[in-house]
Amino acid sequence: MATASSFLADIVVRARTNAPSVTTATLQRSSQREGVRRWSPGLSGFGWGINGTIVTSSNNDPIGIKIGVLQWFSDRITNRSASPPDYQQFSARDRDRATLTFTRDGSDQVKLRVDLLTWNSNFEVRSFLFDEETQQLLFHVPGAGAGSPRAIMIVTFHPTGSFGFLRPPFTIPFPIPPFRGVRRAPH
Repeated sequence: MATASSFLADIVVRARTNAPSVTTATLQRSSQREGVRRWSPGLSGFGWGINGTIVTSSNNDPIGIKIGVLQWFSDRITNRSASPPDYQQFSARDRDRATLTFTRDGSDQVKLRVDLLTWNSNFEVRSFLFDEETQQLLFHVPGAGAGSPRAIMIVTFHPTGSFGFLRPPFTIPFPIPPFRGVRRAPH
């Protein structure tokens, strides 16, 4: 039976020949209090990143993957004058930048450090599940906005190569150069 840590170790081995990409999805329940008669859906997020790099220990042993991602959220509505079923969520121009660093944590977990570059903040969490059937890692993460309920993040890796942007050894400057886009105030 594979563990989250052994799954990440396999991703690191494959990263020596194919730079990994990553897809993330988050889901946070609504913070709407019971009894308040106002529609307030939960919040979902989608993100992706390419050209992941291998993270090494102080002994130069490969221990993880670091990757820059772009993230979009369902509350970034582009046509607020529409009714809720016709909203266009996930505004393409309104995205956030982050750096995700995955490292093995003990024999069965993965530690995830999230540097929210758009918001100049960060947090660390540990995986609570590796779903062997779908080959995905799951994390409990802070909710978006002060006082928000916690969320679940699902992460999947893909050994997709460097897309021609980089050549081995797959180095990328961090922090990632700024992406063009609109900044929003915190939720």
